[in-house]
Amino acid sequence: MNKQQLEKIREERTLLAYRKNLMGPGGKLGVIVKILGEPIMAETGMDVNWMQDPFDIHDPNEVPMYLDDPNAMPMGFVWDGLREGIHMEIKWDHFKNEITCHYQGYSVYHEDSGVLMAYAPRHPIAGEWEHIVDDLYDRAKRVKMHNVKVEEKIVKKESKGLARKILDALRMRWGD
Repeated sequence: MNKQQLEKIREERTLLAYRKNLMGPGGKLGVIVKILGEPIMAETGMDVNWMQDPFDIHDPNEVPMYLDDPNAMPMGFVWDGLREGIHMEIKWDHFKNEITCHYQGYSVYHEDSGVLMAYAPRHPIAGEWEHIVDDLYDRAKRVKMHNVKVEEKIVKKESKGLARKILDALRMRWGD
């Protein structure tokens, strides 16, 4: 294949990926990995004056979490489907600005800085995979709607408490 043929295939696949809403962090893969996935944490440095003893383990079954660590920062998200019986991994790396999807060990989608590098709607070995993405996207939308409703309830509850505190403060200051 020459360069022109490869560029034509890339353009066709890019248009197809846009039509199927796969491209970018706002596309199906980005939404799935942000909502259903877990953050990938990177250590940014450490305090050399104090280091935790690595052998001081309080609970041997506890997995260390770096979400609250001030020296850790999120560098992306990853969703691994093996825990759900799906041989698929979706990864979004903020630093490299790339979104990748592997199905049954094969790379079926790779986007780098908004440029489609690889996209196999029907992989020759792995087969169909987009129906799984569609199902996951529907589930991610439902989870997001549920999270929004829960957040609204929390904000509503907190705003009622805040309004009550303000009214109490005004009553204390100015009386009834």
